[in-house]
Amino acid sequence: MRFRLSTLIIVSLSFTLASSTAGASISVKAAGKQFLKDVAPLNATFAKFETEASKWNNSTTEKQAEKDATPAIWAMRKFQANLLTQSWPKKARPDVRTLYSGFSPLEADLEVLAQFSTLNVGNWETKFATDFTTLSSDDNFVRHDLGLKLNS
Repeated sequence: MRFRLSTLIIVSLSFTLASSTAGASISVKAAGKQFLKDVAPLNATFAKFETEASKWNNSTTEKQAEKDATPAIWAMRKFQANLLTQSWPKKARPDVRTLYSGFSPLEADLEVLAQFSTLNVGNWETKFATDFTTLSSDDNFVRHDLGLKLNS
């Protein structure tokens, strides 16, 4: 199964826009440019994860799955740190919150990999794909708000 991970954006921790962004003024164009810059390293990490995960089968161990997923989890957390320090145009803030909240299931999908002695790849892929589809939809709302090209 191939994941379209280039749209992955946010990490799941409690989401609160920094109080400094509440009154901050930033143009839509500048916010879009920063968004793309911040997400690029995350996309690269997930491209590598996608390559590794495509090799999994029902004999893949928890240790291997966890090893493959760990860089992606750390990249998401780093991106979140960047995200929380950014200013967002007022019209984008609600969709950024929705997108952020929608990511929790995806991170949980990655973290649960360490809990299985043998990974049931089919079940995991189905859950991951469902959660990713939801996140992709939320991502497109933010992209729309920031004047960016939507992902299909």
